[in-house]
Amino acid sequence: MATGVAFAGCLVAAAWWGRATADRPRVPPAQRKPHSQQTQWPPSAGALALGLGLGVLLLLPGAWLALHGYPTEGARAGVLTFTAWAPAITFVASSEEVLLRGVLQPRLARTHGDLTAILAVAAVFALMHIPLYGAVALPLDLGTGILIGVVRLRTGSVASCALAHAIADLGEWWVA
Repeated sequence: MATGVAFAGCLVAAAWWGRATADRPRVPPAQRKPHSQQTQWPPSAGALALGLGLGVLLLLPGAWLALHGYPTEGARAGVLTFTAWAPAITFVASSEEVLLRGVLQPRLARTHGDLTAILAVAAVFALMHIPLYGAVALPLDLGTGILIGVVRLRTGSVASCALAHAIADLGEWWVA
């Protein structure tokens, strides 16, 4: 658990640094591609509902596997272990979203456009998860990253992305 919290702390520090240096554009404003990655705070109810819906949708592959006889880790580990890990899992998922969708995606969108930003950040997201899930999960993680990136673009909310990611990670405990 300490490793996960330390990782999340590094993500938060990187996000803070990225936000602090965000006002230093590398590309002159006249040459920037249009984007719509403005952050919306507080998030609207619709943005949170979209995050909630995506989080539930992301549970479907794991639920399908569980229904077809693949064992679930959470069922073996138990409720007490889940209760101990849930805050750390939520913190790490939220920290990833703050860094990836809150800092990196808008920066890339300013210089390369929304589509490139979503695809590049989704690739980073997928690669970050290889140590945890293995290369076999790369296509699923890439698709998940694209979906979360689109939620960021449509809602302007990093909170909706963090909600979707946290629900998927917490739910995966029981269904995958």
